[in-house]
Amino acid sequence: MPQRARIRLSLFSTLALAVPVAACGGVDGGEAGPDAAVAGAAPRIVATTPADGATGVAADATITIAFSEPMDAASVAAALDAAALGEVALAWNAAGDQLTITPAAPLAYATGAGLDPAAVAARAYAISLGTAATDRTGDGLVAAGALRFTTLKELAWTTSLDDAHSATVTPATTTPSTSGPLGVGDDRNNQPHRALLTFDRDRMPAATVAIASARVTAQQLDPVGSPWALGAAISLDHVAFTPPSAAAFASTSFATMGEFGTRLNLAPSLDVTAALEADRAARNRYTQFRLSLPTATDADGATDEAQLDRASVALAIRYLVP
Repeated sequence: MPQRARIRLSLFSTLALAVPVAACGGVDGGEAGPDAAVAGAAPRIVATTPADGATGVAADATITIAFSEPMDAASVAAALDAAALGEVALAWNAAGDQLTITPAAPLAYATGAGLDPAAVAARAYAISLGTAATDRTGDGLVAAGALRFTTLKELAWTTSLDDAHSATVTPATTTPSTSGPLGVGDDRNNQPHRALLTFDRDRMPAATVAIASARVTAQQLDPVGSPWALGAAISLDHVAFTPPSAAAFASTSFATMGEFGTRLNLAPSLDVTAALEADRAARNRYTQFRLSLPTATDADGATDEAQLDRASVALAIRYLVP
């Protein structure tokens, strides 16, 4: 006999379901409702969510089973094999013809790396319900039911800067340099410097449904002069620009993501998940950021610049696909 999942029962008839299922609650040849069961009429499963064979199911999904008539809750619980889900809670709608199965812990995702979801086998789940499940008049389920589905995959991918669209700029920049270190601070002409970072997401699978996480990482080089006199921390703002230019130096940002590098933090790393998800949903193929210090210049006629090693700047992404 298969090992059963640990089940917590919640059989309050007034419970409202979070995930409605169409075509449930009906009884063949009769009216719906708790009194519609007819002795001798075997109940059957009429719908499930997710559907049998579904792919890309989310970790927080609940499972619903709709029956053709009100069921005996205790017999259904005894005939249910949901061991693959771990501990679950069972709840019924008011009519008694729809069961919701809620796992106590999130469903697992298969994990992998790269840009080819097909190279990673999805995590499969299966539950079953035997014919010992009966309606309220004692008639057994006409046929055993089985539900199989797979969850989303979580893949990791790290991309480096798009150098052609990443540069150090000033308010007077005409031809920004797209090579060498990326600088934040000011120069001997008291011109403020800001760094523009661009990451190209075009290679990500079109089937991506969400960004699980994203972080910008980098390594600082030895500073030039005294950049920290212009502020205690570098700020990373979410922006959009084409191409890197003087106009991008002061363009309006979508959001300030947080501090990215200080005198003591030479290997900055910052969560930018919200920016990446916003760009994926509403803007073009690029995700772009601007680095700056709070004070534009100290007017001392000397170069004061914190510098990032261009080759070290990267965007580490974990994304979800079916």
